[in-house]
Amino acid sequence: MVILNANDLLPTNADGTLRMVPNTDLFYLSGIEQEESILVLFPSAEDERMREMLFLRETSELIAIWEGHKLTKPQAMEVSGIRSVHWMADFPRILHRLMCESQSVWLNTNEHKRAVWRLSRGMCVLSVICVPDIRCTISVEWHRCSTRSGW
Repeated sequence: MVILNANDLLPTNADGTLRMVPNTDLFYLSGIEQEESILVLFPSAEDERMREMLFLRETSELIAIWEGHKLTKPQAMEVSGIRSVHWMADFPRILHRLMCESQSVWLNTNEHKRAVWRLSRGMCVLSVICVPDIRCTISVEWHRCSTRSGW
């Protein structure tokens, strides 16, 4: 199974962010250029609908006003060609099901020796700590965040 995450928005100061730079792997495989997106590829999944899945942050009119246009499920299907598009709130439940089937998981992470990679996406925190030539430790924590923060 392969899990590809969008790049995070980088802050400039207390209330600003730099322009979004799409994750090249995610963009190449799906055409998606939106933050807080995850692409899951699992060609050997028992359920055919779970072989290609895209997870997006749920959008609303309020989000469109304050943050700009975000893709809806039909728009994401049209852009990516992926028929199985879900909101990020569904990610923990679906990931649990897929992890029970998977023998290995590939993540797009920073491979620097001292890197600690932590992805924070609303309800799910996925941490990967790699010690060169020894092992990688993956922990998944489920919680509900009152604020959006990845820093």
